[in-house]
Amino acid sequence: MIAAGSDPAISDAAERRLFDAIAAADRLAPWERELKREIILTEGAAQRLEAKLDDRIDAFEERMRVKRALAPAARSGAWRVAAGLALAVLTGYGGYQYYTGAFTALPTYVLQAEGADAGAMAAGPLTGRQALASAGGAVKLVNTHGYMQLRNGASLTLDRVTPDAVRYELTLPGYAESGTGNGAAAFYITKKPGGRSFVLNTPHYRIEVTGTYFRMLPDLDGRITTEVLEGSVRANSPQFGTVTVLAGQSLGYSKSAGNYVIRDGGPVVERAEVAQMPDMSAIGDYRVLAVTSNVAFATVTIDGRMAGTTPISMLVAEGSHRVRIGRDNFTGIDTLVTVGANRPARLYAVLTEQDRTAPVAVSRQDAGRSAAAAVARQTEAETARKVEDLKATLRSADQDLLKTAQKAESSDWRAALTAYRSILDSETASAILKQAALFSIGRLLADNGQNGGEARVTFLRYLALYPDGAFARESLLRLAEIEFETDQDKAIEYYLKYFEKYPGHYRVSELQYRVGLIYLQKNRYDESVRLFEQSLANMLYDQPDMKQRIYSSMHKALVGKGDAENAAIIRERYLSKTE
Repeated sequence: MIAAGSDPAISDAAERRLFDAIAAADRLAPWERELKREIILTEGAAQRLEAKLDDRIDAFEERMRVKRALAPAARSGAWRVAAGLALAVLTGYGGYQYYTGAFTALPTYVLQAEGADAGAMAAGPLTGRQALASAGGAVKLVNTHGYMQLRNGASLTLDRVTPDAVRYELTLPGYAESGTGNGAAAFYITKKPGGRSFVLNTPHYRIEVTGTYFRMLPDLDGRITTEVLEGSVRANSPQFGTVTVLAGQSLGYSKSAGNYVIRDGGPVVERAEVAQMPDMSAIGDYRVLAVTSNVAFATVTIDGRMAGTTPISMLVAEGSHRVRIGRDNFTGIDTLVTVGANRPARLYAVLTEQDRTAPVAVSRQDAGRSAAAAVARQTEAETARKVEDLKATLRSADQDLLKTAQKAESSDWRAALTAYRSILDSETASAILKQAALFSIGRLLADNGQNGGEARVTFLRYLALYPDGAFARESLLRLAEIEFETDQDKAIEYYLKYFEKYPGHYRVSELQYRVGLIYLQKNRYDESVRLFEQSLANMLYDQPDMKQRIYSSMHKALVGKGDAENAAIIRERYLSKTE
C-alpha cells in the first residue's frame, strides 16, 4: 500500500491567486490600465520577468512536495514572493501583456478526430482552453510537448501551456455517464532536457512526467487508473503522498486496501510504434483531410501508417498522400489524394461487400480456442482482398509470378509454396511482391498445419522486415493463433502487441473482450477485468448486446476474485434489467 504524504494543492492555491491578480488587471478599463502603467518593459525584460516568474513558481511547488505542511511564516514568505512578482507585472502592464501572450502562445492543434467528432474538425490551433471528446468520438491533440488522445467524453483543460511548462486538468466520465464506452485518455510525452515540466491534474491525484507514454481509465467507482506503458510517472496526492510508477505498472484504487496501490504485470510499449510526431514547425500549414465511407469504421491508412477508422478527419501536410480504406469482408480502395493550400480534401469511399464470415459465439469454456480461430477466419477475407488489390499495383512480370502462385494454391498448396519461395529468390521481383510472397508462405504453412515452427518463424521474419507492411496486422494475429496451441501466455502477448500497435482499429474492442475471456478461463481475474474495461473504453459506437456480454463476463471475473462489492455494482447497474 502507498504511504501518506504532502498536499500539492497549497502551491496550486498560491499560483491561482497570482494569476487571478494578473487577470484582474486585464479587466480594467483602458484609461485605468494607462494610469497604473508606471513601468514599460522591453521585450527582453519581459522575457526575463516571465522566466523568473516560472522559476519561482516551479521552485515553490517543489518545496511544497517535500514538506508535509508549511509553517505560517514560510507560507506568508512564499506568498510575499508571489505578490511581489504580481505587483511588478501589474505595474509594468506592457510586461503583463507579453506574459499573457506567452501564457497561451504554445499552439495546440486537433490533429485527428474520429467517430462523433469527425465532422467538427478544423485547421488551426485551438481557440479555447478546453478540448472534449464526444460520447462515441475520439480526438488527438498535439503540441511540442507531445500527443494527447481523448475518447468517449474525456475532457482536457489546457490550464497552463508554454514552451517550457504544461499543466492540464483531466476529467473522465465514469461508467454510468458515457453513452457508448467509458471515457479514456492517453498521453505520448516527448523527452526533453531538464528544466521543462509536464503536469496533469485529475480529480484524484497529480501526475508529473518528463517524457513517457501512459493512459488513463476510470474504474467502476469513477476513480482514475493510470497505466504506464513507457518510461515512468510521478504521482502525488494527499491520500498516498508521492510515488513513482514505472513502465508495466499501473496506479489504481484498491477497495480492500482502502487506498491507491501500484500493480505490476501491465504491457510495455515503445511510443515510436504507436505515435509519430508531425513537423510542428510547419503544422500551421497543414490542411484537413476528411475520409468517410459507405461502411462505418473502415480502416484508414495514410502513407502506409494506420490513422484510424471512418468517419475520420486529420491534419496532413500539403501535397499528395496515398490513402488506403478497407474493412474485413469488403474490397478496399487504394488511391492518391492531393491536399491543397486553399481548401480541405474530402474523400468518400464506396466499399464493395464480399462474402461475409458469420460471427462466432464465444463461451467461457472455449473462449481461447474460439477467439483464436475466429480471428483467423475473419482475417482470411481481408488477406485475400489485399493480395488481389496488390495486383493492380504490380508490373506485368510481377503479376504473372503472383498469378502462377495463386493458381497453384487451388490445387496443390505445396506447389504454391514453391512458387512463392521462387518469388523470394527472384532478383527481378519487386519489393512489394516479395512482401506478399513472404506472408503467403507463412499463411500456407499455418493453414495446412504442416510446420507450426516454420510458420512462426516466417511471420516473425515478416514483422522484422515489414513492421508497417500491408500484412503486419494479420501476421500478429496469426502468431497469436499459432502460439495458442502450445503457449497461451505467448499468444496473449501477441494480442496485446496488436492492441498497442493498432489502437484505432475497429476490431480492437472486440478482440480485447475475447482476450479478457481467455484470462477469465485461466482464472486471471485482475487481467480479465482490465481487458474488459479497455474494451468498453475503445467502443466508439453503441453496441448494447456487446456491452451486456462484457458486463456479464466482468461480473463473473469480479465474483471469481472475491470482489463482491464491485460485482454487486455491475449486477445492479447493468445486468438486473436483463435477467
